[in-house]
Formats: sequence, C-alpha cells, structure tokens
Amino acid sequence: MSKSLKKLVEESREKNQPEVDMSDRGISNMLDVNGLFSLSHITQLVLSHNKLTTVPANIAELKNLEVLNFFNNQIEELPTQISSLQKLKHLNLGMNRLNTLPRGFGSLPALEVLDLTYNNLNESSLPGNFFYLTTLRALYLSDNDFEILPPDIGKLTKLQILSLRDNDLISLPKEIGELTQLKELHIQGNRLTVLPPELEEVADSGSEILLPEALRESCCQELSEMEESGTRACDEQGEVGAGLQRGAREKEEKGGRRCWCTSLHVYILYGLKVYHFSVLC
Repeated sequence: MSKSLKKLVEESREKNQPEVDMSDRGISNMLDVNGLFSLSHITQLVLSHNKLTTVPANIAELKNLEVLNFFNNQIEELPTQISSLQKLKHLNLGMNRLNTLPRGFGSLPALEVLDLTYNNLNESSLPGNFFYLTTLRALYLSDNDFEILPPDIGKLTKLQILSLRDNDLISLPKEIGELTQLKELHIQGNRLTVLPPELEEVADSGSEILLPEALRESCCQELSEMEESGTRACDEQGEVGAGLQRGAREKEEKGGRRCWCTSLHVYILYGLKVYHFSVLC
C-alpha cells in the first residue's frame, strides 16, 4: 500500500473524517488497503478510476456508508453482502464489467440513486427482488444489453429519472405509465418504433422524454401528412407548430381515429424541442 493511501486511512481514523476519496490510485484489490474496513464511521467512499475486479464481502463492515462510488473499474461481480449497507443512498457502479447482480441486491432500504451505466447487464441479470428498491429516485441503465424492460418497473413509483439510453429495447411495458413522478425518461439509441399509450399519463405530468431517432423520424413522417397551410410539422428546430396541434385536436373531436404515435408533453430530441401534440390517422 502506498504511503499516500496509508495517510488517507490514518487521517480519516484520527480526525473522524466521514469522506474518503481514493479515486485514481491504481488500486486493484480493496483488501490491499490496510485499515480501510476498520473505518466504520465513514459515510462516503470514492474508489472510481481504479483497477478493481471484485468487491470483497468486507464491504459490509462499512455500515454507515451513504455514498459508494466504484465508477470506471473492472468489477465483474458483487458480493451479496453489499445489501447489508442499510444506510446507502447513492451507489455508482457505472463503467464496469457486471453481467449480473447478486441475490438480495434489492434489499437496500435507503437507496435513492443507482448508476449501472456501461455494463453488460440485461433483463436476466436482475435478481428477483431488484424492484423492491422502491426508494429509488434515479435509475441509470444506459449502455447495457436490455431488450425488454420488466413490467415490475412500475413498482418504482418514486423514480424521477430513468435512463435506458443505448440498449436494445424493442418495446416498453405499459407499467411504465405508473411512474407518475418521472421527470426524465431517456430512451434514445434503442430499437423502439412505438410507445405504450400509458406513457401519455407520465408525459402529461411534465416529463422530459428523449426518444430514439427512428421514433422521431416516424412521428415526423406522420405529422408531415397533417401539415396545415403555413405550418411545418417539424421545422429546423424540431418544433411542432401550435396550428398543427389545433388541427389534430379538431380532427379528433370530429371522430378521427387517434394514432398514439407520440402524444407527450415535451421531448428533447438530440437537443431539439418538440411540444405536446397528438397524431391522428
């Protein structure tokens, strides 16, 4: 163990410092950091940008942890003991090599932010109790290998941010409409061509939804067929004009069949803003 790491451990112990930052120190094994697991008082541990491949079961000894950051390591598996961290609020496991999560992972009663971006996870990687994490406010699953999103996503009713960007999603479950507190939904970079009608309830609450390019193009094509005189469906800024919105509503009121291609509050599509509209066909 380097002298600088030894000093960090000693200072934290002697001064009762609650936060320990060991990022970018070339650490390949947490057990090599003598005294680390004796720091049971710490509330924040940052081990990002190291060379860790595993997390030892001793992690459970850091029982007061509220923030644990393993971003950008080479971690392939987690111990079941990680669920013993009953005070943990923020867990960052982004940019690792996880292809599964341990049994009982959902037994983290205080977890609010979970970052699993840039791993090798899919719908089969999640343990049975994963959706017991009902305290989650932000869940980041971008850049993984999900083809479907389990219907139990609807149990995470406190979610405000759900990031599913750059997976292989071909559909979204109708239960996503139960996430009524959602403020951001990132689904660009997937294979989605339609959205469930239930998502409209989420959008009507003022959510920001980032869509895949294919879905945006599909919507713009259908909207182009509805252009009114002097109103472009998708202009250079990607905006849908107020006249087009009125025309859609008028047609629906006259009994037109509603094609729920995208009836959402506000999209941000690759930096382009699209306002609330309905498509009728």
